[in-house]
Amino acid sequence: MAPRSSFSASGASISRSGYSGYSSALSGGQSISVLSQDDPAEMSPEAIRAELRYYAGTSHRSIRSREELEDALRFARKRANSPSGGAQQPQAAEYNAMGMRVQHDSPGVDHGTGGNNSGGGGSTQIPLTSSNRIPPQILTVIKSNADPKMREISMDRRRIGDREVTKLADALAHNTTVTYLSLVGCDVTDAALGRVARMLGRNGTLAELRLDQNRITGDGAGELADALRDNTTLGVLTLSRNPDVGDDGAEQLASMLAVNGTVHTLDVAGCGIARHLEDEIDELLAERSEVDANFESLLERLLDDDFRVTGIDLSGRRIGNAGATRLAEALSDNTQVRQLWLRGCGIGDAGAKALASCLEQNMAVVDLFLADNAVGDAGVGAISDALAASN
Repeated sequence: MAPRSSFSASGASISRSGYSGYSSALSGGQSISVLSQDDPAEMSPEAIRAELRYYAGTSHRSIRSREELEDALRFARKRANSPSGGAQQPQAAEYNAMGMRVQHDSPGVDHGTGGNNSGGGGSTQIPLTSSNRIPPQILTVIKSNADPKMREISMDRRRIGDREVTKLADALAHNTTVTYLSLVGCDVTDAALGRVARMLGRNGTLAELRLDQNRITGDGAGELADALRDNTTLGVLTLSRNPDVGDDGAEQLASMLAVNGTVHTLDVAGCGIARHLEDEIDELLAERSEVDANFESLLERLLDDDFRVTGIDLSGRRIGNAGATRLAEALSDNTQVRQLWLRGCGIGDAGAKALASCLEQNMAVVDLFLADNAVGDAGVGAISDALAASN
């Protein structure tokens, strides 16, 4: 087995031979219920929950505050009295029983998510309570993935504000069905962006996020940028007409693009950004589209273990963490490639860790060059440990 000759990050090298490490749902039976017509504000929490069980078929234990209980009951009564309403819907049909409807797009409409919306059927229109809140039972449906047909959510121009956006972001954190979320003109400020950013750090499905015409500043844009550094699913982010994003926010977004290989559309028109920063973002995105076609071809050849590919030089190609991860996967069983030059590829710790996992399995690569990236101690340590383990 040939020894690894070197690993270089920021000019340093590690020799394999001379290693130096870094350190009352319904059961189907009949029941008779006598429902109160009292104002929810005058009812006890127990009475409200009992009536909600009748309308929605759930115990509503997830609703904690008195105010939310009252809103949920008012909404349930309104639904029951509407022509399309009705009580005691089966749990599997709860989504439709609560009034969430799907507005189908015209044929050929593409939200730019690269086909990830297939089968979604259009954008879900969520009804709000009289106090302009998202009903708790609907948030439960989103959080629990209870409706597999829910692929797109639009709250455009409904001005739900930070409180409801925060609740929606929390519900989406582990959702596996929604690929499109539009919050255009929803009065979103930086106060809610922290939770949206946390959602992006946990959600592995959302492909498009629209935040145009809100009140987001450079700080909020920075939180989004930080969350997207390691995100590998979001391809479209629109922030147009948030005039306070400014140059500070633009610089952080550009820095994110240098390490994120997934975002292919970033709209910052009308965000108070200097022309040279707009040009920088445009160049980063244009560069990415050129890389994609050639990169895909390279990955295919690596997977085929093409004997003609013994060295790879992607220096200056902004493949980011997502690209480094895909490269690592393609190299795992490759026996031909000996040298990897990945200088200035926008790779961070997440990409370095993926390469480290590859090196534990692939014994053919003997030289790896990672200078001028954003690899920190965690990434360097992971690669160093991988080399030591395979020595």
